[in-house]
Amino acid sequence: MSGNPSSSAPRKPTLANTMTAFPYTVAADAKLDEARLLMHEHHIRHLPVMRAGELVGVVSDRDIKLGMAVGAELQAELGSPLVGDVCSDRVYQADIHTPLQQVAEQMHRNHLGSAVVTRNDKVVGMFTATDACRCLDELLQEPSPPENDVA
Repeated sequence: MSGNPSSSAPRKPTLANTMTAFPYTVAADAKLDEARLLMHEHHIRHLPVMRAGELVGVVSDRDIKLGMAVGAELQAELGSPLVGDVCSDRVYQADIHTPLQQVAEQMHRNHLGSAVVTRNDKVVGMFTATDACRCLDELLQEPSPPENDVA
């Protein structure tokens, strides 16, 4: 039997080719309505939150819904809530060269819905649970090597 055994092995996905590149971002001082509209228009559920060009958090659609519900009751008293008021400052950042397996493991172990992907400390992508499911779907659709019968 000749041939290169590695040529039949499925290609391992990388963070760079599974992330959502060039993600939309939102300013920490933006109103929640602005972030909600941006997410709705682009069919996304996570936004990196920026202040003066620096990553300060991640806001999810769940954060916005909760902030708007609480904010509706307090709006007259405190004013309209801002993205920076409701975003999570617990941000998992991964360099674009971090192995995808390591990113998935960290997200799984820490119950995270997203990772902000950086290159030279600049935001270049998002990797979310949805991206992970898409990647898994693609891997499962690849043809499997024939099973060896051990009889």
